[in-house]
Amino acid sequence: MKRSLLLTPLLLVLVLMSGCLPTYVGDPEKSSVDDRLLGLWHLNSENEQLWFVHKLDSHQYLIQAYTFEHKDGATTLNDNPLTCSGWLTTVGGDTYLSMRTFDPKQVLEPTSEPSKNRYLVARIKIDANAVTAEGVTEDFVKKYNVTTPAAFEAALKAHAGDKGTFADPNTYERVDPRKPGSVQSLLDLITKKSS
Repeated sequence: MKRSLLLTPLLLVLVLMSGCLPTYVGDPEKSSVDDRLLGLWHLNSENEQLWFVHKLDSHQYLIQAYTFEHKDGATTLNDNPLTCSGWLTTVGGDTYLSMRTFDPKQVLEPTSEPSKNRYLVARIKIDANAVTAEGVTEDFVKKYNVTTPAAFEAALKAHAGDKGTFADPNTYERVDPRKPGSVQSLLDLITKKSS
């Protein structure tokens, strides 16, 4: 998971995020896709990111997150994208995005530690041009012994307002792929690597 953690300050979202968690919140089979989350999102920070959010089916998203590094005047693309399935859940009036991360070791080394399912969970706010995501921290999950989706939901209902529940928020801005502006150079790096 260390490789995946390098790709996310969270998530998500989104994400993104504060760490890989052992479980998620909500039921991916009962969730509904909010089309406002679909598209291309840019996080302009020290660990610059592009998030591609696709519709997997009527319940879930397919999410690919790329992280870039700026060093000595050059921009490079870090490793492979973080790939996740994601779904939305409402808890206590807030919207949460849970993401199941996928790692090649799940196929190559099915009994290894990185092959275990890991999740990223973030409280999100979506508007037309931005998504704000606050990742649920690993400390929160440990403090309340969260090991199941039901326990996660109960802990969030009772303690979402507590200090330390969420990492600092990240804001992802919508990018129009037809007019990407300054993001075009990042898209070019992705295209170059995948060709």
